Amino acid sequence: MPEKVVEDRAEEANLQTAETFAEEVAIVAASAPELRWRQPSLHDADRMPPVIDLPPKSELTDPAPPPVGAGPLRGTLLHKLAEEVITGELEPNLPALTARAEELLAQLRSQSPVSDTELPDPGQAAALIRDTFAIADVADLRPFFEAEVAVWSAEGATLLAGRVDALIVREGRVLGVLDWKSDVNPSPKTKSDYVSQLGEYLSVTGAVAGALVFMTPGEVIWLGDREKLFAQVKSALLP
Repeated sequence: MPEKVVEDRAEEANLQTAETFAEEVAIVAASAPELRWRQPSLHDADRMPPVIDLPPKSELTDPAPPPVGAGPLRGTLLHKLAEEVITGELEPNLPALTARAEELLAQLRSQSPVSDTELPDPGQAAALIRDTFAIADVADLRPFFEAEVAVWSAEGATLLAGRVDALIVREGRVLGVLDWKSDVNPSPKTKSDYVSQLGEYLSVTGAVAGALVFMTPGEVIWLGDREKLFAQVKSALLP
């Protein structure tokens, strides 16, 4: 081998020390921190993927998994009806709600992997939504609802992502958070979990207050300053 080549290779010898290697490892680790995702709604069996009113499957997409069991089916139906009332697509009267519930249930039935799955009664679902929107707090806040809003935040390496049933918004500012719950008889532990979930949404959105609305018993649980929320909302109604 020519003498010049040998000299060049000697100059190219690895001069890295253990200290410089450790420094480089630290730089790489800092540039790619381990991210931790939090999804408050993930444990919530009451919230199912949006599987109704979707476009048909194509070669590029897979269908969302259908809800299985009477409880998840009922929750999916009630959340969808509530969403359409908020958006103005559906009036909260019994005939309109019942007709729409029957239509949505037909879609759910066609997607259910279990043919003998018990389906919710459309008339009962319709009456429940009508009565829910007649609850005083819900009725007063309804003009300020925005349905099905994605929320997220980042705090260091912890990322939070969720979806709120309804935000209470005035002049582009989020004042409140509302979460529908279709549980028939939630346990104290379940309610506690829901309150924690709602608390995270209040923190993410900066909302003044939030409410859990349990549709079946017609119960509303408030977290935060309800009075301040209503004062701010009502001021928007003044001339």
